[in-house]
Amino acid sequence: MEHVFSEEQILHSESTKINGDCGRWCYRMEFAYVLANYGVSITIVEFMDRVLPNEDADVSKEIAKQYKKLGVKLLTGYKTTAIRDLGGSAGVEVDVESKDGSKSDTHQG
Repeated sequence: MEHVFSEEQILHSESTKINGDCGRWCYRMEFAYVLANYGVSITIVEFMDRVLPNEDADVSKEIAKQYKKLGVKLLTGYKTTAIRDLGGSAGVEVDVESKDGSKSDTHQG
């Protein structure tokens, strides 16, 4: 599976969906913001109970609110359990599970 962590992703003309984690939390949030503004469908999976868990709770709450307005899907309290490359333009499938194991889901992007 190819991973892109630079302006290549932003400038790629066929970018329509990205699922999962783009790296460490601060970079993930920055990439999500930029890509969402380009119309890319974004899902962020965060194991902790809120986005930006190392920041002030009020800051985290406001960031989550603003990202939801952009259409970014936030899955807090979840972990990624598997990522499958579907090949070519088919994208990837990402399996997620709540940290207590009571819920699971598969996202395609």
